[in-house]
Amino acid sequence: MNESRPITHLPSPRPRVPGWARAALYLVAWFLLYAALASVGGVLAWGIGAAIPLAPTDPAGLAQAWITLAIICWLVLLGTVWLTAVFWRNLDRRPAQEFGFHPPQLWLRDTMAGLVLGAAAIFTVVLLGALAGWYRVRSPANAAEAARVLGAALLVLLPAAAVEEVAMRGYVLQ
Repeated sequence: MNESRPITHLPSPRPRVPGWARAALYLVAWFLLYAALASVGGVLAWGIGAAIPLAPTDPAGLAQAWITLAIICWLVLLGTVWLTAVFWRNLDRRPAQEFGFHPPQLWLRDTMAGLVLGAAAIFTVVLLGALAGWYRVRSPANAAEAARVLGAALLVLLPAAAVEEVAMRGYVLQ
């Protein structure tokens, strides 16, 4: 008996737009989205009374504006994930597994190697900057201050790092 079964998976058609054009279009769209979301984040932060950094080179202003920076970074992360999904679905038409977000078999080793290399790079920059006298490294006054600084840094830097991974490694460099 020859009974027909429903087709559960059709191969997706290959993209019609060349890879370099998709990457260029993605970058333009991402920069526009970034500017819009940074503006929205700044307005939201201002609306709740958070400090707004006036100059990107003012360390004291940036330290006071960590809430604003965190809001902007998390908005940009959400926007970047959305934009990447739109490009996957509409321009690339490839399964998400082809973009390299699945963990490799040796993910723990790769993660540890990345953490060690990243820590070594940051340590080197801090050491060279301190030796050159560009800034001075001081210990926090107490554990509460250290926890506050670490928490604020993670709230700002984690989404910023995720944006880099999703936008550049996850899409543009594929």
